[in-house]
Amino acid sequence: MPTFSITPADSPDLMCDFEVPRTGKSTLKFSVRRADYIPDFDKKWGEWAGKRMTPTPVLDEDGKPVMVPSLDEDAEPRTDSNGEPIMEPAMNRPEPISDKEAIVEQLRVAGVTPKICTELNKLTDGELVQIFRNWQDASKVAVGEFKASAS
Repeated sequence: MPTFSITPADSPDLMCDFEVPRTGKSTLKFSVRRADYIPDFDKKWGEWAGKRMTPTPVLDEDGKPVMVPSLDEDAEPRTDSNGEPIMEPAMNRPEPISDKEAIVEQLRVAGVTPKICTELNKLTDGELVQIFRNWQDASKVAVGEFKASAS
């Protein structure tokens, strides 16, 4: 029976190295582990996205929730048994997560430092998409193939 050698998750062979030349600034250099070798990556990303998209109550100047009539599925005010409107806190609905925010946050979850993430936020969408696609592509190939193509 053959013995299989498994690449450990902390192997330097699993790092994707990036360099982003910037006019008038030093080249932005960073490394990120392949996504398929990051423990609980999907869970951590999902937790962040869920928290980010959670509505928050609208507060008045005293810090108390602003109450508004509760609406039913037809957008009609709901009432209690006495015909009084049922009130609920007004909620701030978060803006959708932009591609830029999603890419930078996934890189942060993958271990990219806050300092590098700050610099990544200054890049164009096109630059970030290139980074993300290369990282995704590297995360789909076998370790030996990745190591050979990186050389």
